[in-house]
Amino acid sequence: MAIKRLTAIEIIDETVEFYSNNDRCITEKDGCVYLNEKNQKCAHSRCLKENYLRKVIYIDYNFEHNASEIIQKFKDNCHLPKYRGQLPKFWDQIQILHDDSIYWIVDEVTNKNVLTNKGLEYVEALKKEYAIN
Repeated sequence: MAIKRLTAIEIIDETVEFYSNNDRCITEKDGCVYLNEKNQKCAHSRCLKENYLRKVIYIDYNFEHNASEIIQKFKDNCHLPKYRGQLPKFWDQIQILHDDSIYWIVDEVTNKNVLTNKGLEYVEALKKEYAIN
């Protein structure tokens, strides 16, 4: 049975839902790592096959390279099957959504991540850009 590939819109929605219910993989200095000491993953690394995630960590791509550079090195095959077929630029944009603190705030009542107005605007802009995918 073939695995259904997610559309860009589905990946955007899934990313927002995931980080609305889970911690973002952000360091104290507002940086992103592909895998932290709590075994949490960033928006791009959670979509990678485990063996490629290990390769990325081994060659220290955590702070020095973006998603598109990783895809350029390993090709789309580095992604889990349901995440394949997206442009490298898309993964950079998903990573920006995850990384940038202007897009998220922690709700004081629920203690969950919530998109800010800027985050909502960014998500809508992404959806508009990838509406045909």
